[in-house]
Amino acid sequence: MLRLVTSRDQSYSELRYATLSHCWGAKLPIFTSKATRLDFQKCIPEDTLPQTFRDAVHIARSLDIPYLWIDALCIVQDDVDEWQNEAAKMHHIYSGSVLTIAASEAEDSTGGCFMRQSSLLSSSVNGRAKPVKETQDMHSNRNAYSSYEEALLDVPGGDSKVMVRVQSGAPWSIQRRKPLSSRGWVLQEQLLSNRIVHCMQSEIHWQCRRAYRTQAGQMFDNDTLLQDRHNFSWSPSKRRERTWCSWVEEYSTRNFTFIDDRVPALAGIANHYASTTGDSHLLGLWRKTFSRDLLWIRVNDIKGHPCPSIPSWTWLSCYAPIEIDPFTKNMFDEDQKEDHIVLQEGNVSWSGPPMTSKIQSTRLVISGPLQTLRLRVDPKAKAKANFPCLHFEGEELDETGSHLWTGIGQFDAEEPSPGEYVDYPCLLVRTRKRDDQGRFKEAFLILEEVVDASCYDSREEPPVFRRIGIACKRGVKQTFRSAKNMTIRLS
Repeated sequence: MLRLVTSRDQSYSELRYATLSHCWGAKLPIFTSKATRLDFQKCIPEDTLPQTFRDAVHIARSLDIPYLWIDALCIVQDDVDEWQNEAAKMHHIYSGSVLTIAASEAEDSTGGCFMRQSSLLSSSVNGRAKPVKETQDMHSNRNAYSSYEEALLDVPGGDSKVMVRVQSGAPWSIQRRKPLSSRGWVLQEQLLSNRIVHCMQSEIHWQCRRAYRTQAGQMFDNDTLLQDRHNFSWSPSKRRERTWCSWVEEYSTRNFTFIDDRVPALAGIANHYASTTGDSHLLGLWRKTFSRDLLWIRVNDIKGHPCPSIPSWTWLSCYAPIEIDPFTKNMFDEDQKEDHIVLQEGNVSWSGPPMTSKIQSTRLVISGPLQTLRLRVDPKAKAKANFPCLHFEGEELDETGSHLWTGIGQFDAEEPSPGEYVDYPCLLVRTRKRDDQGRFKEAFLILEEVVDASCYDSREEPPVFRRIGIACKRGVKQTFRSAKNMTIRLS
């Protein structure tokens, strides 16, 4: 009999349980609510479960795993306090499970974990088929979630044929293209789980700390994002820091049904990273790497507008794919970098558990070189990184009468109309010192004043700005060489 059990008196390490990672879809057929909780503690009728849940139950029972954690059933969905408290424990829930069952191919809870018998193209046969490369009868199937080639091959000594499907790409990239890996909530499940069985229509993949194996017999070292987590204990600090950037960049590409979930869905990953490094975070930025973390840039179109309570300085305020520190991240010589930002105050107040409840207020006070720059977006040119080129008033022209390429940047929202020069307050964050050609590279934030600075008494409250973009300028002279060091508040 299947039923809901309460585990408040037991730690996750004391229980032997599996977890399910799945796409909810537009509507979930069954979930625990205040009205159904007591009934589910007595019995959950298995014929009411959607196919994905049934398959997960079957897998857990087959492996003699006595408990199965499914978010929709194990969290009371209409109890706000319980939802916030349980969402804050995700790093314990998934890292403590014996196995995570990933319904990678299913776009909702009805899809199941396995290929249904009616979907099978052919059954296994005895005999030896021709190598795929020898057949001429091959075609490709490529869509958003799969990429493979199929070939219909003759079986020697018989009239039957066998369908051979060859997946293209590395195993990690194959399951990463599936519907499950497009979801924002799922990244923490993939990163924090010690063992994952990826259930796909073509085959099953196994992933653990040390290895990645396919049902077809392929074996690989686990060179995915998951491995980076387990290398923390012996990796240099810079590799750990770069791992966080990789996680954030991947996270920013993923989709959410509810845009306000972008902050709570990061809680498990952030809590795990904090426990491993001893650092503390401010909405996805870390105190030890704060200057670098400020240097995020939008790399694609905006998909929506997050909650207005999220401050402009965090990448969580921009619902779009982002990259962290694209201007200096590939520089391995730390002596060639100089950070100019000092974090004076950084606080986030929550209505309940951090990250999973509502933001009540934020306060970020920093100091650094501030200077007004007059610039415009080039109406035509794009730099190598595909970011808009920026022109700074007073720049020299080349022999053709065009502006020399000295700056690139990106506005966090849509870019302003190109052509006209506009004054922007700019805050220098990081400088790459003089290179072999005698040039500097200066990375800075483009700001907008929230309230006129002349209204403030600097002895009481610093002027308030909000971030609207980021840019980088290179040249033989430092643009911020005469900038005044100021203390400001970012909202």
